[in-house]
Amino acid sequence: MTSCKTKLQSLSSAFYQSSLTKSAFTIGVAGTILGLSTAPAFADAMGLGWCVHNCGFGLEDKITAAHVHLRLHVKLQKQSLIQCMDKAYLIEHKRHGPAKIVSFLSKRFELPIAIFYVGMGNVFDKNSEGKPVMKAATKWLGKKGGYIKFDHSFVDTNTTKRVASKIAHALMHYSGFKHIKDIHHPLHPNTVPAQIEACILKGSPNNYNGFGNDKYNSKDVVGIGIDGDNNHFFAWYKDGTVTAGSSTRIHNYRSPYKYSIRNGYSSSNIVGMAIDGDINSSYAWFDNGIVTSGSTNDLSKHRAPYKYSLPKGYSPKDIVAMALDDDDNHVYAFYKNGMVSSGTTNDLDKFRKPYEYKLPPGYSPSDIVGIAIDGNNNKVFSFYRNNKVSQGTTANLYRDEALREVITGR
Repeated sequence: MTSCKTKLQSLSSAFYQSSLTKSAFTIGVAGTILGLSTAPAFADAMGLGWCVHNCGFGLEDKITAAHVHLRLHVKLQKQSLIQCMDKAYLIEHKRHGPAKIVSFLSKRFELPIAIFYVGMGNVFDKNSEGKPVMKAATKWLGKKGGYIKFDHSFVDTNTTKRVASKIAHALMHYSGFKHIKDIHHPLHPNTVPAQIEACILKGSPNNYNGFGNDKYNSKDVVGIGIDGDNNHFFAWYKDGTVTAGSSTRIHNYRSPYKYSIRNGYSSSNIVGMAIDGDINSSYAWFDNGIVTSGSTNDLSKHRAPYKYSLPKGYSPKDIVAMALDDDDNHVYAFYKNGMVSSGTTNDLDKFRKPYEYKLPPGYSPSDIVGIAIDGNNNKVFSFYRNNKVSQGTTANLYRDEALREVITGR
């Protein structure tokens, strides 16, 4: 059997000679490598510094072809991969965007030789019927050791393109991306390794099968608050789920999870929500004049429901949004008539009677779906029904700055 070193040298020589004659390798529709186009120096595209070890007959060539396929795919179809990952719903993404994630596929290995090792391993699981199913086609044996172990039968029975997608999956682990250990978890296909594998294999990401919606729609929002301690924006939705993210990437830190409301209440009864990050409390004001205090996923966890009072002549139905400045513990209530008052959680005009607030041109109070205050930075974030957000003050929600688009961000 040809040694790793000899194999590497011969392949490098073949690619080098092809570059001299301007005959290069490109990727066919079926995922095989074809000598069709002309391009300079594809030796570097192969990703020198790796080899295949301990394979059965024919498998060395197959893994070699799969790795070359992957390198060329990334080189020739990089933008398509970035677009695919941009469409993907991602968890465990370490706050990296799609372009950054795809760039890891072109990363050179740290060691002089990274080995693709083929053998038999514990890579099978059993489904609910007790039948064997593929648990993992590859097993990463440690970043420092530089090994990617393939299951022999997987390589033997699958296409070059399929094997290439699994190399991409393993490279994401090599770059530090993890995924849920439970392969049956509904969000397992939405991890970075699983999604890059899908984009390489089929050109489209895996579907989202978790709680709630995988797309942000402001019309589904019942309240928004910011935890000033970590600057995470939480959005609660009509379907009983809540997400955490930034002001423009609303799922970026936490994908949808369920929240509970006190018996006898529903999300349709909520008129406003806010967060006090200093004491880790989430507040929900209801249309019957009651307010609760709890956590983001249990709205009445911390305190039994208590009454709140409004300015004279106002009712709970007049509220379009609530907000809390946890820098001075002032609560702000924004009303349908374009006025705002300041007080406490149970006395909405204790500190200041209603005064006028200004909206962006063409907007009205009924367009507001939520308001959050970052007291440490003196910024008020206002979210609207057209999936836009503005920054300003309690008296001027828009300070002549362009409104920004709010997206899912996962």
